Amino acid sequence: MSLFSGQAKRLITPKQAFVISLCVALGGIPIVLAAHIFFYVSYGAALLCYAGAVYLSSAVSWSCLDRKTWNAAIRGHNAFVIFAVSLFIVVLVIQREHEPFPRWAMGLLVTAGVMGYSVAGFCGIRNFLRWRRGEFSDERSQT
Repeated sequence: MSLFSGQAKRLITPKQAFVISLCVALGGIPIVLAAHIFFYVSYGAALLCYAGAVYLSSAVSWSCLDRKTWNAAIRGHNAFVIFAVSLFIVVLVIQREHEPFPRWAMGLLVTAGVMGYSVAGFCGIRNFLRWRRGEFSDERSQT
């Protein structure tokens, strides 16, 4: 027996995607302030983490409206994870004792993360624009 029925075209509704995006966007503001006040994190670092969380939550939630775009977002994430694990193994093999993590590896890891999660961002933007045109208004989610 399948976990998802074959007739379900969406995993979540546009309203649920909007609520998820809004909750993370509004809920992150007090977290940024708490991180700065209680944990002495600079505003720049806290806002950078906040921006990443808002981007990822919005991209993933809006890409889940259609199974095709959801699968593309998952493939982008999986490609990033495979690359990151492979990179860590290569760095462990070539690195001598007590050396810091190489800067070139950090640059590659950040680049791979941006590329991997840009797939979810692209799919999320495409689904958001489709929702604005009314393409998701007549269907009901059967999750």
